[in-house]
Amino acid sequence: MTRTQNSSNERFRSMEELPTGGSQPSLCVAYLLLSGTSGWALKQTSATSCTYALGTFSFLLGHSLLGFLHTTHPDPGKIIKKIFRQTSLLAEIAPLALLNAEFYLLTGFAKEYAYAHLATALLPIAAQFLMEERTQSVVDVAIFGNLGSMIYLQVMKETGVWTGGLIALTALNHFVFKKLSSRYEIPKVEMVTIGLSFFTVFAVNCLKDLKA
Repeated sequence: MTRTQNSSNERFRSMEELPTGGSQPSLCVAYLLLSGTSGWALKQTSATSCTYALGTFSFLLGHSLLGFLHTTHPDPGKIIKKIFRQTSLLAEIAPLALLNAEFYLLTGFAKEYAYAHLATALLPIAAQFLMEERTQSVVDVAIFGNLGSMIYLQVMKETGVWTGGLIALTALNHFVFKKLSSRYEIPKVEMVTIGLSFFTVFAVNCLKDLKA
């Protein structure tokens, strides 16, 4: 068996092993926490015209509720499993890309810059269909690009301390905490979900700073 086939099979097994049937109580709590923070974030931004931010928090709310159902239901079914795998993949990059698009619009950049960020949210899905063994590498590159773009925005527009915190939090969540989770035998999906909860809180405060 080739290295590419091994990598593909490994990825497939890891997706199949997402916990179901209430086997991970702490993961259930993590999804409830994410649903609470994303619901709060939606309420905080519902009166604004921040379309992409609303899309971010709506996606996270839907993902958290789906994750809770996937984890607690004894047999969630093939359709729910398939959808949840896709939202889990998107959750790694889509919230950051959507928020970047919103930040660039709020700070007066041309719409084309915002649309370029939106395109990066779809790269992992495209990679999954075209070159599955490279999907995680594509996610990493997309996150690096969006973080670099957000750093540029902060330097050029002085967007405030919350934006700096969001940059640091995202980098830690993706490049440090996920690796620590395997070292200390903490489920990666649990670490990602908790990280997204904090991401949501920082994002709301970033938006408040930019609209002040």
